[in-house]
Amino acid sequence: MIAELRRHIETKISQATLEQSPFPHLVIEDFFPNEIYARILAYNPFLNNDGSEWMSASVSGNVTSRTPYHARKQINFHADATFDAEPDAAEFWNGLKACFLDDHWFERVVQQKYADYFQLRFGDLATEPDFLTHFRKEFFLQRHEPGYYIGPHTDVPTRVFTCIFSFATTTGFEEYGTELLAHKDPLVRCWGYDHYMPDDFIVKKVAPYRPNNFLLFFKTRHSFHSVKDITDAVPNQRYGMQFQFYEPGYGLFKDLSVPDLMSPKIRSNRPKPAQWIAKFETHITPTIETEPTGDGITVNPGDILIAARQEPLGGHLKLFGASLNGNLLPDALFIRAADWVLKTEATAA
Repeated sequence: MIAELRRHIETKISQATLEQSPFPHLVIEDFFPNEIYARILAYNPFLNNDGSEWMSASVSGNVTSRTPYHARKQINFHADATFDAEPDAAEFWNGLKACFLDDHWFERVVQQKYADYFQLRFGDLATEPDFLTHFRKEFFLQRHEPGYYIGPHTDVPTRVFTCIFSFATTTGFEEYGTELLAHKDPLVRCWGYDHYMPDDFIVKKVAPYRPNNFLLFFKTRHSFHSVKDITDAVPNQRYGMQFQFYEPGYGLFKDLSVPDLMSPKIRSNRPKPAQWIAKFETHITPTIETEPTGDGITVNPGDILIAARQEPLGGHLKLFGASLNGNLLPDALFIRAADWVLKTEATAA
């Protein structure tokens, strides 16, 4: 099964054309052979297994844009997750897992097809024999309960490329695929670590949620994408699969930049975000109190409390958390709050 399936996938990818707008991506129809796709549907593990939460409900309530991550359930092949399955089904999924995860085959196929992207991002390191051993990958089945959505984002800076496999049972639900977006302001970019509201974005294309459909896209600062609200009408709860390819930890390279752009830090010279002020519909005057140790800073503008630590280089802050009236702020509002406070303080000085 594995050798034949790999030959089929290699042919599909070799014949695909990379589209550049709104960011580098490709869509391939009928990605798997018909007999393989029939077994993917027949052996759907979520018919007998719940899967694990991407994040718990308690954590999901405190992340950026309050995305309901807990409504996405996964079976994580990369973590050797176990699940109930009949012997034939278990053998099938073990074979599919080996096909994509063993011996760097899949990422090598992608690199060979789009060598220019890897050369541009990683330089001559991409030509080294052990290049692919430096990375990590995640490969999992997924389903999405009604109410799941994810707002516009570009993925974390360490992401290299993402593949999304649509395992729809029928047509008619194409709109629930992955939306490829462009910001209304063509000068807007995002390194990652943040999700946004859809109002400022234009849907340029939808990689459809359609039977046996495949999307691959490369991480860029403008690779904004999203998924609209999933309703209970979507069959099999938007059953699908993902392959994600990452740099390790906080990045592959020893970056000399300050701040390290692979780490979620901010600098104090960014403009005051009017959207954040409008969010709370109030004008607040910041005050700064320094903890007795001298290396901790508590910023308390009105009812907003932000904990931070001064970094020794670059004059930027590493931020730990923020609350509004005792409620933990999601990351996006937390960073905007801190940004506004620091900008206001610098202007006052």
